[in-house]
Amino acid sequence: MSFTDRALAEIDGLHRVLQRWFRAEGERDVGLVLEHFDPGYTMITTAGTLLTLDAFRAALPGFWGSRPGLVMEIGRETVVHSGPGFAVLTYTERQHLNGTVTDRFSTVLMLDRGEAGPAWRHLQETMIA
Repeated sequence: MSFTDRALAEIDGLHRVLQRWFRAEGERDVGLVLEHFDPGYTMITTAGTLLTLDAFRAALPGFWGSRPGLVMEIGRETVVHSGPGFAVLTYTERQHLNGTVTDRFSTVLMLDRGEAGPAWRHLQETMIA
C-alpha cells in the first residue's frame, strides 16, 4: 500500500480511535490516541485557536467519556498534494450527538513514518454552515 493510501486510511482510522475515546469505549490509554501524532503537531480549531500537541495531551484525559453516543462519519477524503515523506489531504467530518448534526471540512498534513504509519503534523478544521 502506498503512503498516500495509508494516509487516506489514517483519516478514518484516527477518527474511530477518537470516537471510542469520547464514548469511553475500549482502553483508557492516552498513548493509543497520541501515537497517531507527530511531536510537532498543531491544530487550528473551528474557533480559530492554535492547539499544540502538548495542549491536546493535557486535555485528552478530560475528553474520556465526555460525549457518549457520539458518531463521527468521515467522507470525501482527497489527496491535495504529496511528495517524498508527506501528503496534504482534505476530508469532511459529520458528527451526530444527542440529535444534533455538525459538519466540518478539514485539511491535514501527514508525515510518512514508514512502518510506524502516517503521523498527523498539522490540522485545520472549518465548520460547514
